[in-house]
Amino acid sequence: MAHPSFDIISQLLNAAPGRSTSALPRFRDEVWSMPVWVPGEQVPVPNGQTATSLHLAAGTGDALPLLPAYLNEAEANEAQGNGHCIAVPFRFLILFAESNRLDVTLADAGQVLPMSHDGLMALRDAGGLGGDGVPVTAEEVGQMAQAVERFAAQARAYCASQADIISLHLSLVSITGVKPMLMGWLSGGRGEHAAALELLSRQFLQPNWRCMVFDGLRSEGRLVEELTALPAVYERQASQGWFGKMKQKLSAPAVQVIQLDVY
Repeated sequence: MAHPSFDIISQLLNAAPGRSTSALPRFRDEVWSMPVWVPGEQVPVPNGQTATSLHLAAGTGDALPLLPAYLNEAEANEAQGNGHCIAVPFRFLILFAESNRLDVTLADAGQVLPMSHDGLMALRDAGGLGGDGVPVTAEEVGQMAQAVERFAAQARAYCASQADIISLHLSLVSITGVKPMLMGWLSGGRGEHAAALELLSRQFLQPNWRCMVFDGLRSEGRLVEELTALPAVYERQASQGWFGKMKQKLSAPAVQVIQLDVY
């Protein structure tokens, strides 16, 4: 019998474009964070961090490179022989495919589910459907707040590694009971930093949760005023000197909720 994720993914891949299916909630709950094993390794990078390096099989002819993924660690190790395999959440495959054109095969107990690059992008888009205009429960807000706190810590570290970023404010913006959106205001820095932070957020947020980061060239008005009135998640001036760096490192990032009423 095929793993349940095979049927969930297949339903989404076979759905008409722009249409939601009954498999969508299960995709978000069961597949998005599901661990898979892929050939690769963790390699050290500057600032004491590590990066994930994946080993792709070269495609033949016009075929794209192929990344085999496995639902079972023992099966992955057996298939790859002496090669290294690492565990990543399923969402990592989609994030990786956003910046690398490749195909993926998902294997379990001898059964294989092929996913083309276009299919992976369809799963990404499907994961973002159905969130707008849906009332949220206190439990959902709590789950999002926990994920946002984890992302905020990584966003602060990213900002600290970029000499041109002055500050970053983050807030959950809630509009009359609609699912909150994580919004950020970036001061200083180049335009690509906002995109980099939005991409980083996808490692922590569910696919139907939104994150938008603005900079001084793109935004103005009430929302920006309320965002910048809150304590910053990161401030370069406050992080100067060993005491400032230690204080900011040990303190939890401040992410609060802005309630906007629309009539």
